[in-house]
Amino acid sequence: MRAEVEAGSGLAEAMKRRPHAFGDLYVNLVASGEASGALHTVMDRLATHVEKVAKLRNQVRSALTYPVAILTVAAAVVFLILWKVIPVFQHLFDDMGGNLPILTRIVVGISQFIGAYVLVLLALAGAAAFAAKRLLGTRRGRIAADRLLLRLPVAGKLMLRIVAGRTCRTLSILLSSGIPILSALSIAADAAGNVVVADALRTVRREVEQGRPINRSLRRTGIFPAMLCQIVYVGEQTGTLSPMLTRIADFYEEEVDNDVDSMMKLLEPALISILGIVIGIIVISMYLPMYSALTQIG
Repeated sequence: MRAEVEAGSGLAEAMKRRPHAFGDLYVNLVASGEASGALHTVMDRLATHVEKVAKLRNQVRSALTYPVAILTVAAAVVFLILWKVIPVFQHLFDDMGGNLPILTRIVVGISQFIGAYVLVLLALAGAAAFAAKRLLGTRRGRIAADRLLLRLPVAGKLMLRIVAGRTCRTLSILLSSGIPILSALSIAADAAGNVVVADALRTVRREVEQGRPINRSLRRTGIFPAMLCQIVYVGEQTGTLSPMLTRIADFYEEEVDNDVDSMMKLLEPALISILGIVIGIIVISMYLPMYSALTQIG
């Protein structure tokens, strides 16, 4: 890029030749900065935007990594107990004779099933993971996954706020840098990070191109929160759309911070409780026959 700029090429043009490193957001903002002579201001806005997006991404990872790790470890522990530990107790129960309690019979039955089909179960788990990865690589699979994610009881609300905040931040920086609204909506759709929201923004762009107000088009999608649509309406009426978008982006980012903190405080005891209940049921099911035998002896 440096060599191309030295040869007379524009910085935005040099960036455009490298789409793997610089998306439309970078290219359009730098082109606007070069045309207006305020490239340093645009670069500062872009740096702030990248920092905000990185912060949101890290929040999502921190919110998802902990519960996924706990559930994975818990599932592995329960699987190993059912596969290797329960058969030891099963031999003991066979020597004792008599009828086993229904809870014990259920746990032993699950253990026998896992022991008989462990390779099949592992193969099915691997095939399911591979199929899910391939499915998410298709547009239809991404749409289904993103739609499901937005409809989840707690995570869906959090994800919608993350996507809404990112979209508002992107539109704000584009509009404040002189990018036309139609181009800004297209770029914001590409940077949304959610296929369902991206398609909704493209629909909004088409309606705005036909003369419909932005706030009404956003409301018609049925995806964006009512407060966001109302603030966009105020911004359109007062001619302060970019500052309004910045304000709502700050609000959603603060809400995401609070939601992530609350979620992490609730998830830890909830996951530990679930793991304790599952292992407790297994332990109780193994000791019930022994307790019954001791009672009969007594």
